[in-house]
Amino acid sequence: MGSRVLLAVFTLMLALHCHGESEDNSELRLYRKLFRVKRKEHIAIVQKLLLMDDIEKHAAFIQMSMETIVKTIQESQQVLKSENYTPRRTFPSDTSAKEALSLILENTALFTDLIVRFPKLGHYFFEQNKMSWLRVMAPAITTCSATGVYDGDYQLILHSLQQELGIGEKDPLYINPFLQESKQGRPLTAEEREQIYREEKREKKKQKSKKRTGPRLTNKSEL
Repeated sequence: MGSRVLLAVFTLMLALHCHGESEDNSELRLYRKLFRVKRKEHIAIVQKLLLMDDIEKHAAFIQMSMETIVKTIQESQQVLKSENYTPRRTFPSDTSAKEALSLILENTALFTDLIVRFPKLGHYFFEQNKMSWLRVMAPAITTCSATGVYDGDYQLILHSLQQELGIGEKDPLYINPFLQESKQGRPLTAEEREQIYREEKREKKKQKSKKRTGPRLTNKSEL
């Protein structure tokens, strides 16, 4: 085969590779934007929970939410398995697999919100279902980490979830910034939770005005 033919073949292969990579990266960039929107919806849910004064309804909602999240992730994992999708920094082309991957990414973040922001109730329900839930959440973390959606500050979500569930190496410096009680040693009231939420919003605005220097484990606004 002549040098000109070899050069043509190489150029064609390079073009095809770059085209595929561009397509995949474009899908990933698009989903990252959608993921940011979903995270705002998650925070809105958390805000409503923070202001809920009825303890029984509060606990029932968190329990039901965590059970539903784990079930949704488990079913989505089965879909990805049937589609032979291996987690990587590209999105699957099949619609059902794409939807399943999205559900895993979004529900893993919401599960983290519940267990980190409501540690007493979150850990109580987790301990009741520890073995079965770990079999679902451990691979979910692996999937989220491999896709590239959780890059940058979103790595804090996965790090916090791993530390809370005891998955992987323990970080001696990790502290759950949402594990708070009143000065009197009792659970926070709705008014106290609302005050904390407002302080977090002010802190978030301050953080946005500063140049980001990398992920920090105690940045509450990014969870």
